[in-house]
Amino acid sequence: MKHLQTKHIIKNIAKSEGLNISDVELMIDSQFLLLKKAISSSQRSILRFPSLRLPSFGIFYSPSWKVEKFRKINQEENEFI
Repeated sequence: MKHLQTKHIIKNIAKSEGLNISDVELMIDSQFLLLKKAISSSQRSILRFPSLRLPSFGIFYSPSWKVEKFRKINQEENEFI
C-alpha cells in the first residue's frame, strides 16, 4: 500500500465514508491477514492444508501433488525414526 495511487484511493474512501485512513487500510489488509493466518495454520504432519477463496483474487489451496509430496516426506521421516 505504498504506491501513490493506492494512498490516494485510500484517502478518498476514508474521506467519503467518514473513516480514518488506518481503518480503511485495516479493511483492505484484513483479507490478506486472514489468508496468512489460514496458511500458517496448516499442519503438515497430518496433511491438513486449508483452502481459502478471496473474491477478486482467486482460490488459495494446496494442490494434490503437493499433498502427496508431503505424504512421502512424512513416510520417509517415520521410516527413518
